[in-house]
Amino acid sequence: MKTLLSAVLFLAIFFFSCKKNSHTPHTVTLQPSNNNDERHILGNNNGYDQSTHATELDAAAWTVNGNIVYVRGLFRFDLSSIPANATVTSAKLSLYSNPTPLNGDLVHANSGPDNSMYIQRIVSSLTPSTTNWTNQPSTTTSDQVLIAHTSQSLLDLTDVDVKNLVVTMQSSSNYGFMIRLQNESIYNIRDFCSSTYSDASKHPKLVVTYQ
Repeated sequence: MKTLLSAVLFLAIFFFSCKKNSHTPHTVTLQPSNNNDERHILGNNNGYDQSTHATELDAAAWTVNGNIVYVRGLFRFDLSSIPANATVTSAKLSLYSNPTPLNGDLVHANSGPDNSMYIQRIVSSLTPSTTNWTNQPSTTTSDQVLIAHTSQSLLDLTDVDVKNLVVTMQSSSNYGFMIRLQNESIYNIRDFCSSTYSDASKHPKLVVTYQ
């Protein structure tokens, strides 16, 4: 009888341990350098079209030689380290203001009277090396994240909640994120460091917790 009780107790402890371990949270931090899944696109409807793998990722509207030019940033993180059957419980995105901006007024990373912006999920195929303004991928407003205007030149965006966006990316197709101004009116900019920026601590970062 004692042997049977011991066996039952062992199985109960083993089952509880397995169940507990199956729900143990795991955290993965993604902050790649020289991320090839990244693009900085500039353009308008009058033939201006540029696309680069620059040291910055911008959401902006400015002028070049008197012509209005819009700027958007595209980037994707490799989520393959997260098991397909995992449950994502948290996803935090951090973007760091560029101390040496190459666009806007060339001094302030964040400037303008209304530089509020969106973080959106890209919903069509993204091939960064061939993506430009005229063939940029589509995005969805579903679960988009609105970032409020700031007058702080070097305000970083840290630990922005993008869980809903990442859950969809992880469960279906991961085409990445786009950043763009909310209203895209001229002389507004949010300028962030890309994965090629010289200071690796300022590269875009995504921290995902899952079970």
